[in-house]
Amino acid sequence: YQEPKMIENFDAKIVHVSCSKGEKYGHTGCVDSEGKVYTWGCGYKGKLGHLENWTHGNNSDEPKPRLLEAIRDIPVENFVCGGIHSTLLTRDGRVFTFGCGSNGRLGHPESDSN
Repeated sequence: YQEPKMIENFDAKIVHVSCSKGEKYGHTGCVDSEGKVYTWGCGYKGKLGHLENWTHGNNSDEPKPRLLEAIRDIPVENFVCGGIHSTLLTRDGRVFTFGCGSNGRLGHPESDSN
C-alpha cells in the first residue's frame, strides 16, 4: 500500500470520482467541471472506453488519467465504474455503457459486446 499522493500533471477540476474494486481488474474514472470523462487503471474488456479498445479489441491498461475521446464533445453528469464495465450519464439524460456485456449488463444485445 502507498500513502495518498496527488496525481501529477492532472489539473482538471474534478466534480465526481468512481472506482471499481477488484483483485486484478480495478479501474477509476472521473468527471470534470466541463463534463469531460477521464479513465485509468485496468483496461480489461474495454471498460476504460478508449477508442482503440473498441476498434482493435485492445484491453490496454492506462497508468494515468486519460480523456475519454469518444464522448469528449458530450457533457457528462455522472460516471460509474462496475467490476468489468462502466456506465456514464450525460447531462442531457442519455446513458452510455462499455466493457464486458455478458449477462446483459450493458443493456445491449450480447452479440455486440465482449
